[in-house]
Amino acid sequence: MKNVFYDTYCSILKKKRLKLFLIQAIMTLIAITILGLFFKQFLTAIVTIALITVASLSKLYKRIIHYSIGFELVTFASILFFFAFGFTFGILLSALMLLASMLISGKITQLFVFQMIIYMILGIVAIFLKPLGIVAEGKILSLLYNILLHSFSLFLLHLPLHSSAINFTVNLLTNLMLFDLFGEQI
Repeated sequence: MKNVFYDTYCSILKKKRLKLFLIQAIMTLIAITILGLFFKQFLTAIVTIALITVASLSKLYKRIIHYSIGFELVTFASILFFFAFGFTFGILLSALMLLASMLISGKITQLFVFQMIIYMILGIVAIFLKPLGIVAEGKILSLLYNILLHSFSLFLLHLPLHSSAINFTVNLLTNLMLFDLFGEQI
């Protein structure tokens, strides 16, 4: 004995599934086409967002040990952004990362203003160093950043020499190592 209702329901369900499958296939093809056309921009956006996130989280250790040891990725990422995107977008991303990292670490201080001034100086110098390539530019700007920050810390903020020297050394060595390891791949 044949169930007409069941057969009709199955027939309608099969048509709906086929229609849904065709819509999904068309949407997938459109997405792949768009991704193919804008892959470089899409990849750049994903890497930029990831780098901003990692750099912003790099000072999270300050919440645990309540002391800065000079490790942070904001400077490395800022120099990359100056190289890749130029001064204007580089300074915007630097400000975003710096503010986010200070909020995350719970340490918003007057140093923020000095660091933003330093990043502006780095952005201007980066324009002239770009022909040297990212590795040389990165190393020079890392050294300049640390000299300027060390000077601000000692002479304007009157921070202890030992604290500033530890930050200077760790930060400079970290950035030099990062540009040696990853500079050519970028």
